[in-house]
Amino acid sequence: MRKLRQIQKISSLFSRGSSLIELIIYASILALILIVMVHTMFGIGSSYVNLKVMRNAENSAAVAMERMTRDIRDAESIDLGASTMNAHPGKLTLNVLVGETMQTVEFSLSSTTLRVKENGVDQGPLTATNTAVTNLVFRPLQSLESEAVKIEMSVEGREGNIIKTYKLYSTIILRGSY
Repeated sequence: MRKLRQIQKISSLFSRGSSLIELIIYASILALILIVMVHTMFGIGSSYVNLKVMRNAENSAAVAMERMTRDIRDAESIDLGASTMNAHPGKLTLNVLVGETMQTVEFSLSSTTLRVKENGVDQGPLTATNTAVTNLVFRPLQSLESEAVKIEMSVEGREGNIIKTYKLYSTIILRGSY
């Protein structure tokens, strides 16, 4: 009987609540879980900013290259006197026949923004405000039968300390030259 009472006394001590050691273990586990969750959230935020910068630079580069490609294909000739070739920052002036009227289309950099002018009138930027064109070179290519332009362009997206750069190259034959 005496042993039974001692066993009941000991078991009643353990059934009253948690010990200090158990509370410390539970708090440590909870703190570890919270640290992992916060670290994961920061990682997701950083990945989002990386993706956003990459997408902005890529879209800006694609839109600019598409517009230049289309206008070069429609051009009759390059105005070499008004163009800056084989150097950065390049400037390309095209002679385009619209209906029966000859018009000019000019691509150039203003600071780090690629701009387009039609007949001397600024049509606005081709690149987004959060991107910068860090290299723009136009190279004329000529053969006996055709005329082409090679474009070398680097577009940089930046937000905070995150920088993404896209380098694009394209060679376009002028429609009026073949």
